[in-house]
Amino acid sequence: MHERVDDEDVYVIDTLMFGVENYTAAFFIDADEPVIVDVGLESDAHKILDAVKEIGVAHEDVAHIVLTHVHLDHAGGIGEVAEACPNADIFVHEKGAKYLTDEESAQRLVEKVHEVADGMGDAYGGIETVDAERVVTVNGGEKLDLGDRTLEFIETTGHAPHHVSLYDDESGALFVVDEGCTYFEGHEGVTTPPSDFDYDETLTSLDRFEEYDADYLLYGHFGVNYDGGDALPRHRDALVEWVESIREAWDEYGETEKVVNEVVEEFVNRRDADVDNPMVRAILARDVHGVLNDLDVDRNHGR
Repeated sequence: MHERVDDEDVYVIDTLMFGVENYTAAFFIDADEPVIVDVGLESDAHKILDAVKEIGVAHEDVAHIVLTHVHLDHAGGIGEVAEACPNADIFVHEKGAKYLTDEESAQRLVEKVHEVADGMGDAYGGIETVDAERVVTVNGGEKLDLGDRTLEFIETTGHAPHHVSLYDDESGALFVVDEGCTYFEGHEGVTTPPSDFDYDETLTSLDRFEEYDADYLLYGHFGVNYDGGDALPRHRDALVEWVESIREAWDEYGETEKVVNEVVEEFVNRRDADVDNPMVRAILARDVHGVLNDLDVDRNHGR
């Protein structure tokens, strides 16, 4: 399943993670040098490859694969996608490269994800390593010439220390992906998972996003926001409100389990979320833990 962004050569691909529609996205840019952006879980890699073929591009013609970060729901399928697209180089933040090329590091990544992965455990699968000679590391600020457009890498390390976002100067698409932002059913939300979420870095990234003339925002969870840069202040407000609600709950209860339960209940009641959906509750609880982890770091530094 894929959606074209207006009349641009940019596509949102639904990876159907865990069989759920409109939850996790990968992307494809049908440029002179075609680009796959993110590859989903290991079990979902074939969906990205099928979508590319349906769009009308041969796998051998894919020139680049970009991983915005190495969380398994975005990078787990790299082994299969890289094998199917033998002429593509693979771009990743320098802090994420070892998880693609070193077996021991990849295994540690899998074990870490399974420990905190929304209560879903083994469903997140694994990750196959790739040839290190195909991997190109970035830090942010690099520009990739695709022939008919330029793709700029933006360092956005609030979600994870290996996260990058992207800006396509031809379409005006800003791939915010997981940097503090989600977009479900027209609602601009947040994502703050442990163990790497950094509130201050995420606010800095939102400032960085404001520097771009974005016609569209594209998200890892989920899809495209046609309000473009106009939506960024709403994301900032949602993030500040979320973190402050958790901070206030901690000040009141001072106990992790109590804070998690109270914040989740308040959220589902206020937003009329699906309270019977265990995945919704698990993701909310995970994101509360992410903020609490960051607040603990703040306290340890006296802030």
